[in-house]
Amino acid sequence: MKLIVMRHGRAESPTSARADHDRALTPAGIVLLQNQGIAMRRAGLKPDALLCSPYRRARETADLLAAALGVAPLVVEALRPGAGIEVYAEALADFVDPATVLTVHHQPDVSSVVYVLTGASVAMDEGHAAIVDVRRLVPGGGHLRGLYEAEVMARLC
Repeated sequence: MKLIVMRHGRAESPTSARADHDRALTPAGIVLLQNQGIAMRRAGLKPDALLCSPYRRARETADLLAAALGVAPLVVEALRPGAGIEVYAEALADFVDPATVLTVHHQPDVSSVVYVLTGASVAMDEGHAAIVDVRRLVPGGGHLRGLYEAEVMARLC
């Protein structure tokens, strides 16, 4: 399986008047993700499935990417903040090789998933994506193929 682990796009500040689960993407975050989706499509990073956290900023990120990539997003309750590798593996259990699966969720979970699967410590800012070749969804079961910064990908479109 090819796994694209992505942190949601640039969102409203945690100090905004909204509850954490209802924080929206910023206007700049929306534009960045629209361009990033186009760049991902051009780079051949079209997933077979797109799974996202139920939090608003992750759903909005998934919707923008879905529009560019031509795949319907699936909201997965288990991908809310705090999801460990066991929950993550369960959410992906229905997907097998040679599937490409894009997941959109939260920090520190995205960095943790990449670390547990590959042993690589990566900084996952908003909109960043890590590509992992996964043999098995267990600790050490994957190999980090690349880390893509949102701003760099968006400039490629």
